[in-house]
Amino acid sequence: MLRDTLVTKAIDALSVAKKHLDRSIENLVNRELKELYANLWLASSNIEYSAFLLSQILEEKPALETLKGGSKISNIDDVYAILTDLNSIVEEALKEIKEDSVTEAYLSVKVTQKKLLKILMFIEKGKLV
Repeated sequence: MLRDTLVTKAIDALSVAKKHLDRSIENLVNRELKELYANLWLASSNIEYSAFLLSQILEEKPALETLKGGSKISNIDDVYAILTDLNSIVEEALKEIKEDSVTEAYLSVKVTQKKLLKILMFIEKGKLV
């Protein structure tokens, strides 16, 4: 019963994160930087929450040392490419959860978390103008 509740909440959090990622892509295309930043933070917080929920389901957390944050971000095109990639990763994580592949979903969520943080840091440094 608890596991089902955690899974449901993780799916909900990932679904909300996906909506914010979709909005982030629209914001980026329209150069709405303030909205982009807000939607990225909202996506990030939901990703963080889903990672926590999935970690509660797992008895043993997988090793994260091998997770890669992706290539370096140097311009707006890089941000766009990463955001579209993250959208696909979140979709895959949702599929993995529904197929009861919690470990794989957790790894997908952690990759997303790492890449979102990288984008947020890039924006905070004022490099996305």
